[in-house]
Amino acid sequence: MAKKRTKKKTTSKRKNVELFVQTVQEREIPEGTPNAALIEAAPLIGEDPSKEGYITDFISGKSVRDTPEEREAVQVFSMALVQDYGYPKSHIQTRPQHRVRKKPSDKSGKYPVDIAVFGTEDRKDDEAYIIVECKKKNRKDGQNQLEDYLRFSAARLGVWFNGEERLFLEKIEGQGKVTFRELPNIPRYG
Repeated sequence: MAKKRTKKKTTSKRKNVELFVQTVQEREIPEGTPNAALIEAAPLIGEDPSKEGYITDFISGKSVRDTPEEREAVQVFSMALVQDYGYPKSHIQTRPQHRVRKKPSDKSGKYPVDIAVFGTEDRKDDEAYIIVECKKKNRKDGQNQLEDYLRFSAARLGVWFNGEERLFLEKIEGQGKVTFRELPNIPRYG
């Protein structure tokens, strides 16, 4: 009985992936945008054959739990950062998750970030450049969370992405205040 459930669950996941790929391919998505990588990413985001219910993280190569947020947003935008924006994988951290500190003296680094892009492959806290907050499709929340992460980190750019919609923010610091300005996109690497 357990084998049938496992097989059915795996078959169901494959159908979901196929449906996702078909849906993505039917859209007209301009090249050079994060969604251009979505078309290429959908068939590549696959189950980890060594663990049921897991997929392989595009950046780290580690097994991560197969959740809608992970499959529809984190993995897709990770691929976009490399394939569309040209950022080297060595400058990107997904697993283990980079953690931002509420205060400089905070040693625990409490807030896990979905995707962090750094200025160098050393990936030091003070070299954080872009913070990406991902949500599953149909979720609209997270902008305030992204702004908090930007306030607490050295990163000056932020991205909110739910697999379909995206928001790009620039952190502006001055006169003892932190404000945010919406951008049309983030810069390519280099």
